[in-house]
Amino acid sequence: TKAYFENTESWYADTVSLSPEDLADPEKAAELLTLELFECEWERVKSLFTYEVYDEDAYLVRVHPAVSGDVVIPDTYEGVPVRGISPKAFEGCANITSVTIPKGVLYISSGSFVNCPSLESIVVDKDNPRYHSDGNCLIDTESKTLIAGCNTSVIPSDGSVTSIEHHAFSGSEIGEITIPESVTYIGYYAF
Repeated sequence: TKAYFENTESWYADTVSLSPEDLADPEKAAELLTLELFECEWERVKSLFTYEVYDEDAYLVRVHPAVSGDVVIPDTYEGVPVRGISPKAFEGCANITSVTIPKGVLYISSGSFVNCPSLESIVVDKDNPRYHSDGNCLIDTESKTLIAGCNTSVIPSDGSVTSIEHHAFSGSEIGEITIPESVTYIGYYAF
């Protein structure tokens, strides 16, 4: 497996600690971040977002916990379409407030947004053929599965959700939510 840091020819580096000064400079922070090795052709750090490319499709595999505010996942990564969000990609991103998902993302793993206590908005491009957002919930349209929710989520009661995926709300700070009668399955650690 080859792993490169952006704009260098360096191989995988050992784990490093980032100081607040390091995090203030995203390019420096990206150079210092540790890449986790996965079995893939290659992977790169792009700013504070880690992508993997498999067979001409890019997957967002990790967002550094220092990322905050609104996150817009791009349509492409280095000219390759972004097709998925891996398990735990956003885990521990305590200061992310919104995520926008483009139309080309066709795979989002359960647990992708675990422990994002400030997340208040999930928006999916209206032209995405697999997913949609409603009531700040990320929903797999065909299977009627709620994949992820956030602090302001309201589960639709129109029958468009029949199951809640594992870890859908895990680590969110949602205080109260009404589960509609249409929901017949709730995955483990959903809340």
